[in-house]
Amino acid sequence: MAQKEADLILGIGVRFSDRATGNVSKYARGTKVIQLDPDFSEINKNVKTAHHIVGDAAQVLDMLYERIQRKTHEEWKRYVFAFPTETLYEEGGDALSPRQILNTIQKMVPEDTVVATDVGQHQMWAIQHFHFNYPGQLLTSGGFGTMGFGLGAAIGAKAAFPEKTVIHITGDGSFRMNCQE
Repeated sequence: MAQKEADLILGIGVRFSDRATGNVSKYARGTKVIQLDPDFSEINKNVKTAHHIVGDAAQVLDMLYERIQRKTHEEWKRYVFAFPTETLYEEGGDALSPRQILNTIQKMVPEDTVVATDVGQHQMWAIQHFHFNYPGQLLTSGGFGTMGFGLGAAIGAKAAFPEKTVIHITGDGSFRMNCQE
């Protein structure tokens, strides 16, 4: 909602994947997009930009910071922070909602449980409905990985922290990616 209503989007080192944009053909209509990326091949790859800058983000941002007048945009922040933080689902009946499932899992595991996800809708549900309190508690590719990422991440987390509970949240496609038939 914030991206749809924004006047300007500054994408720094992002590839504007469908995880961030939704339907790319409808993304940022009427919004000016500026993309900053060190890799020229990422510019205009998924989203057409009004302007782009190719370079090291830290260096470019230092240069921009010296030239741009600071503004706080308090009204905009109040507007954006008033958005709901979780998707609401119809609950009741015969089907469980993603929120109900993830809330139940969270109640059953220790507070510092490490959660690994694969790529898919379950990844979005886990990030939205499982509440993380510690650095490194969520292992996800953030849309940059492949189906099957989570299993290796969960195994690695358990090897690194054998005393911790580690869970792997995945979908049916990811199970098929990890199994030989």
